[in-house]
Amino acid sequence: MKRGPLVLALALASLGRLRGRSGPTPAGVPNRGRAVSVVAESFEILVETDRGSVLLIIAWDATIAATAGVMAIGDIRVGDVVEWISNEAQSVVMVDQLRVIPSVAG
Repeated sequence: MKRGPLVLALALASLGRLRGRSGPTPAGVPNRGRAVSVVAESFEILVETDRGSVLLIIAWDATIAATAGVMAIGDIRVGDVVEWISNEAQSVVMVDQLRVIPSVAG
């Protein structure tokens, strides 16, 4: 059994509490960060934000929108910018809507 994602999620949650993250993000305001790791098989994206790392757990029926239309989690690449809505600044977030801005391959 793979326990890596669970261990990572718990470690990130612990780090968020220890660092004394800033207060809650206002409801309805998108959070934004750059994907640093994508694990399509377990529907997880590790995102680096200006507040630190966030583990996004994507719902199996989530809507993933991009500039070119709807995409699958397997289409998200490291370096892409992702946006989601969350009521609080958390280290681990379950999302059912995600917006992706693909990085420009250079």
